[in-house]
Amino acid sequence: HQASQSDSSFALAYLGMALVHPTHSQEEASAYFKEALKYKANTSPEEQAVIDAFNQPNTIQIVQGLQDVIEQFPDEPILMYSLGQMQFSAQKHLDAVETFVQLLEIDKSWYAVYNSIGYSYMKLDKPKNAEKAFKTQIEKLGGNANSYDSMGEFYLSQNKFPEAIKLYRYALIKDKMLLSSHKGLAKSYAYVEE
Repeated sequence: HQASQSDSSFALAYLGMALVHPTHSQEEASAYFKEALKYKANTSPEEQAVIDAFNQPNTIQIVQGLQDVIEQFPDEPILMYSLGQMQFSAQKHLDAVETFVQLLEIDKSWYAVYNSIGYSYMKLDKPKNAEKAFKTQIEKLGGNANSYDSMGEFYLSQNKFPEAIKLYRYALIKDKMLLSSHKGLAKSYAYVEE
């Protein structure tokens, strides 16, 4: 949002707001996407291809569009990240893990993908892999609130309530307003006595 305020023709900022803004309606998302299309001509060929890939009617077609773009621009981390996120959304979790691993081969600094890898492994019922991914994210990112929250959610899903409580507390030390950690902490306490 700040990027679009600084540069009102920043097409990818509008695309990002259309895709990830947590509180807007479908109409607002559509309006943001129309702004991305409006300013698409001001972007690089890679960015234009990404915007075009997202200009599809469903997730499966977006995934295919992103795969086509990656064939043209194989070493673009943002493309790999976008593809992995869309594969996750399409519940193609094994594909998402493979894409995120490829992304890390291109650029090892994309530590945030370990969060998505962890959730993908949770969906694939591979708890040891999920735990390893979440721990790696905490190690690489220095333990930000979201990293601790995700690890707490993992432990909660595994019925490891004392561990979940510890991680949710760490998350809330980093960000007292992180609603998911408050909820996770309450759920965890419901199963244990302290």
